[in-house]
Amino acid sequence: MNIRLAHKSDVASLVALYAPYVENTAITFECQIPSAEEFTDRIEKTLKKYPYLVAEENGEIFGYAYVSTYDNREGYNWAAELSVYVASESRGRWEVAPSMMNWNCLLNSKALSIF
Repeated sequence: MNIRLAHKSDVASLVALYAPYVENTAITFECQIPSAEEFTDRIEKTLKKYPYLVAEENGEIFGYAYVSTYDNREGYNWAAELSVYVASESRGRWEVAPSMMNWNCLLNSKALSIF
């Protein structure tokens, strides 16, 4: 498993991975699958402040995670929300989510000068 920062070239794979979450669950709070353009904008906006990671194996993306601002109020400046999405066929892989969360924690602590 390789974990790396997301690129624009990943968007089609990420939208395909995200689509079942929108269509079959309520966890995304979205009713329509975002377009590739909207998804690209989200990634670029996130990468300005936080990491946006993909998990891949043999060139295939099977998961992604990103951190976003929890709330715009000043008191939440040190709070963030972590979202992790894993392809249905990879959900039994116990190491995926913890690995991505650990990478996010490391990258965020450096980006926010916590360490």
